[in-house]
Amino acid sequence: MEQKRTLSKWISARKYIREFAANYAERYAEDPAEIERDILREFDALCRRKGWRYFLLGGSALGAVRHGGMIPWDDDID
Repeated sequence: MEQKRTLSKWISARKYIREFAANYAERYAEDPAEIERDILREFDALCRRKGWRYFLLGGSALGAVRHGGMIPWDDDID
């Protein structure tokens, strides 16, 4: 029984990855920084669900305060 559940989870994960990859180029072609924003949104959602606290540093913190988002020339999340 455990093998069937594991196989089912693996198949579901593989299907999700395949669908995500199919839409990847289309979703991020115009704004590659959107990838990092998506990752940060997912991370934030996870932390909120689990009740975990986190903070931003460096350019990410500065961008959040000064630019209301990312600094245009900063290409990472700190």
